[in-house]
Amino acid sequence: MLIFLFSGIVCHAQNCTLTPAQENQTFQFTNFSPTAWPIGQSTTVTLTGSWTTPPTPLGCNTDFISLQGLAAGGGNGVRDPNVTFSNIVESLSPLQTTFTATVSPAASYVEELYSVECVSSQGPSCPNYSEISGDIYLCPYSVPSISSVSPSTWVAGQTYNVTISGSNFVPGNIFSGSTANPGCPATQVYLTYSDGSPVTFSASVQSASTVTGVATPSASALAGTATIYVWTWENGPSGTTASEQATVQIVPAPCSVPTIASISPNVWVAGKTSGTVAITGTGFTTTAAATASCPATTATVSTPDGSVVTVSGLNVASATSITLKVAPAANALTEGATLAVSGAATPSPNADILSAPQIVCSGAAMQCNGETISGANASTQTVVVGQTITLTTTPTAATLAALPIPLAFANTAPTTWTVGGTNIASRVLGPEDALGNPTSATASPTVLTNTVLNTYWLYPKSSVPVTYQYCVSYSGVSSQCSPKATATFNVTGPTAKITASVNSGSTPPATGAWWVSPSATCGTSQYLAFGVLESGCVLSPEEYGIVFEATNVENVPTGGGTFSWLQLIDSDVLSGTAPEGVTPEILGTGLDTADPYPSIATTPYFETADAPAVSLPTSVPDLTSETRTISFRMFLLWSTDADPDSINVPIGYVTWKVAGTADQNTKSQPPWSLAGKQKATTATYSPSTDTGAPGHGLPVWTTISYNTPTTSGESVLTKSETEPPPPAGGEGEPQ
Repeated sequence: MLIFLFSGIVCHAQNCTLTPAQENQTFQFTNFSPTAWPIGQSTTVTLTGSWTTPPTPLGCNTDFISLQGLAAGGGNGVRDPNVTFSNIVESLSPLQTTFTATVSPAASYVEELYSVECVSSQGPSCPNYSEISGDIYLCPYSVPSISSVSPSTWVAGQTYNVTISGSNFVPGNIFSGSTANPGCPATQVYLTYSDGSPVTFSASVQSASTVTGVATPSASALAGTATIYVWTWENGPSGTTASEQATVQIVPAPCSVPTIASISPNVWVAGKTSGTVAITGTGFTTTAAATASCPATTATVSTPDGSVVTVSGLNVASATSITLKVAPAANALTEGATLAVSGAATPSPNADILSAPQIVCSGAAMQCNGETISGANASTQTVVVGQTITLTTTPTAATLAALPIPLAFANTAPTTWTVGGTNIASRVLGPEDALGNPTSATASPTVLTNTVLNTYWLYPKSSVPVTYQYCVSYSGVSSQCSPKATATFNVTGPTAKITASVNSGSTPPATGAWWVSPSATCGTSQYLAFGVLESGCVLSPEEYGIVFEATNVENVPTGGGTFSWLQLIDSDVLSGTAPEGVTPEILGTGLDTADPYPSIATTPYFETADAPAVSLPTSVPDLTSETRTISFRMFLLWSTDADPDSINVPIGYVTWKVAGTADQNTKSQPPWSLAGKQKATTATYSPSTDTGAPGHGLPVWTTISYNTPTTSGESVLTKSETEPPPPAGGEGEPQ
């Protein structure tokens, strides 16, 4: 063991006078550093101490320190030949003394005892000496070197067990003394990161060639380089050499790859902003957790046709939850859509868009057949009253079923049409009787709940709207309806007026009067007629009581059409007088004779006429008079020639009423003659209009009346002791 004796501070008092108090002050050593001296190197050693007041002895500016070592067993003054001292410097502020200790390379590790004392070469007249003693360690000197760091790439937010390989690492700690050479300094390990983000790092020397540690870069760390420093004797990283440094790469944490588990609702309507859409999944990045390399999750919606779907109100609530709203463009089609989130591969279509449907004109006789007639760029279509209107739509049931979210038309009100103007689905005719006439006629309403619309318009009208909307159901939702599609039609058709003539100036002439045949016809009966019947057994009118003519015909559509007549009997009552009263006979009502009613001329005017007649009884001698009272409606109808499946539509009608009376005198032959006073005939024209169900202005009936003269029978009025009942109302559609 090497023992050093440091002796010093000799006051040269030749030029100064010390007071007894000054001479008796004691110099105190308080610290000695460093105590580890590297072999083969020079070390600056600092000796610190203090003086009592005054702080320095007067006149001692020439003081000096002498250094001695006491080798183990060597006695006082025996120096270690491998340690030399030089550069002794005294300082009064601060109060310290430094010197250089140089250890020869020939030295080996040793723990040496030193003793430092201050003595006076002038004897007791100088201050008493002070002494400090302790251990000095002569330590092997080596510069550590790093050959590799594993792993050399660290991902932000991850924790790594790090191994640093190299040479000349000194384990342990200088303060614990637990090194291979107790008292000698251990190798220190330090890390800095260019990004400045925190990196938690700790390491310890395991052997001369291995350092192990644990490193955790901050989760928010950006890409950068971290430097690991090792040193044993230098004063920290600033004094290290290149071999004492190594770098590792820190890379940002890979962004989470999000996945979508569910979207609700996932059926959206074109042209409308949805309610809140909830998205569940994994790996979503919130705004709070976002970094420059891993931004917050966003969402987009795309469609096959490229129509715009706007996403708004995006809120990444957590790694598993997103809410937002979507607004498909008004021109989006009914199609699948794909909602995707950033950072993930685009998924398969996972939503549906319900667009405004398309209305397609498909009637065979329609000029627009096959065209889509709804939408912003659709033009107004021109059709004709009575023409077959057939409109189809998209999407179809098959299209809906093939969407990413399979849809089906809702069970209740799956589709809804609105049709402007007066329209019907069809004119329904009953079974024909033996003469080939329909026994009934009515109109069925247009069905508004199918995907195909079949209808007929009855009256001309401009800018008639037709709208269509469909509703669907799918898992968890009973009904979701599309926007409405609109098509617009100009419904054209002829206008006309009916002129009813009851005078001889008409063509052909009308009598406008009742007539009784002057003799029995065909040897059976006399007849009461509104007009004049031909003689013989034909019983056809020779002169009509009333003539109807279509006048003021205008606006006949291109392609032309055909006018026709149809007459309804609203009431027909035979009544009479007799001493004991008469029970009136209610004759048939409904369709008068035939559909259509026969016309009598088509050129130059379209005309028809009527001459109602009744046979007068011969078997009721007490009957003094008989009266026939009839109410009619004569309809003018028209159908287009451009559509073989068209229906007749009403143009207008004349409501007319006649009442004729004949008197019987059994003492005369023939017994019947025209009564002297007759009721006036009335005839009023009305244009056809929508009168509501069932016919909407079309003539409808449930029976056929053949109240025409015959040669095989006569009307019979029976006696009654009661007052005659009022006339019954006619069948059909009274006006």
